[in-house]
Amino acid sequence: MQFLITALLLLIYFVVVATLLGRWMLEPINSQGGRLQAPTQFLLTDFVWLLFQLQLALGFCVTWIGVEQKRLFPAVLSFLIFAVTLMWLFGVGFLSRAGVSQPARRAMFTLLLLPASLGVMMALPALVALIVTLEIDFSSWAEIEFILRDYQRYKALLWIITPLLPAIAWMMRQISFWIVRDLPAAEMLTGQSVAHLPQGGH
Repeated sequence: MQFLITALLLLIYFVVVATLLGRWMLEPINSQGGRLQAPTQFLLTDFVWLLFQLQLALGFCVTWIGVEQKRLFPAVLSFLIFAVTLMWLFGVGFLSRAGVSQPARRAMFTLLLLPASLGVMMALPALVALIVTLEIDFSSWAEIEFILRDYQRYKALLWIITPLLPAIAWMMRQISFWIVRDLPAAEMLTGQSVAHLPQGGH
């Protein structure tokens, strides 16, 4: 029972921290998108980056899974294709709502900002929870003792990597600011839309 309660608390902690961290890193783009609410637009370069990411997914499966794995290979490849495509669709819609149309900025978001932000969102709360757990006397937790014992050898590495993740999160936030820098304000776009409407009586 104690193990289940602890697992539930860790799950709640992970979801809350990951959500807040992701919102903080992508806040500049999210705020811009909330003001503009522009329609979704696809650029030709967007499909180029999608194909590039799918090639990476295929290369990962070929290198680390192996085509000889008749069941595992298609399962992992199908999951990666689905995940990459879903992430790409989310990114295109996210950038379109913010009015980002420059190919270089969209590429930066698709290839670096979004995957890195997702990685930091998952890694930082998980590593913090793992380090805290490793510092606890878990001798009475027979259910997880054999798992945590194997992680003791990586404890020093965790203490090196974990403090770097907030710095990476801050860098991702700065990239978010760069992506929406010098974009037209929502009021300007609204004014331009009204100006292009046909005037009655003329």
